[in-house]
Amino acid sequence: MDQPTSLFNPAQHTLHLVVGSSGGIGAALTQQLSALGHTLITTSRRGSDADLQLDFEDDASVAAFGPALASRLDGAALRSVFICSGLLHAIGVRPERRIEALKADAYTRVMRVNALGPLCLMGQLKALLARDGPSQVSAVSARVGSIADNRLGGWYSYRCAKAALNMGFKTLAVELQRTHPACALTLFHPGTTDTALSAPFQRGVAPHKLFSTARAADQFVEVVRRRETEPGLQFLAWDGQPVAW
Repeated sequence: MDQPTSLFNPAQHTLHLVVGSSGGIGAALTQQLSALGHTLITTSRRGSDADLQLDFEDDASVAAFGPALASRLDGAALRSVFICSGLLHAIGVRPERRIEALKADAYTRVMRVNALGPLCLMGQLKALLARDGPSQVSAVSARVGSIADNRLGGWYSYRCAKAALNMGFKTLAVELQRTHPACALTLFHPGTTDTALSAPFQRGVAPHKLFSTARAADQFVEVVRRRETEPGLQFLAWDGQPVAW
């Protein structure tokens, strides 16, 4: 079987799965890949604005996703996955400035969407992921999930969730070394991006450090593209620089 020379060469007809395609970065990424001529399968919580429905807060939705995607693939191997879903705030969910603000229900929601959901999803996708050549799995993480870089404190739920995502991907990378040795895994820190997720927290961000979703999507693709032939896991920022674990 011919192997793709590049996952990002439209002539190779690589299918890209974009999880969370209705969010800020996910929507921009979907638009960019589509404009470049790539074939996509997209997901959203509602499903009405994407190809498939996937809700990380619904166990049944996650469990049903693998068979639904397999049906869409129709025997083809999955080679490219972008996980763009995330939760920072919602009704009853706010980043905690102090430990007294930590609430179990909110913490659980943030953990499910940012860490547990993506990892359970990978449990569904592993059997569909290509073994005969290059593949890539990437997820939007955040510098606030870095244990070494935490000097400001606060944001307990979100920090813990992104740190858990990072550790989960670190463990997944060890497993995939044995089963999918050509798979490149990337945790991507996009910087502060002008999305609904960051909107309430942009006041102190300098204009040149607030990125558009289009720029973030472009950087996401570029970071992943640069290392698509480098198996294993890296935690990288928007400029391609490593982020401390």
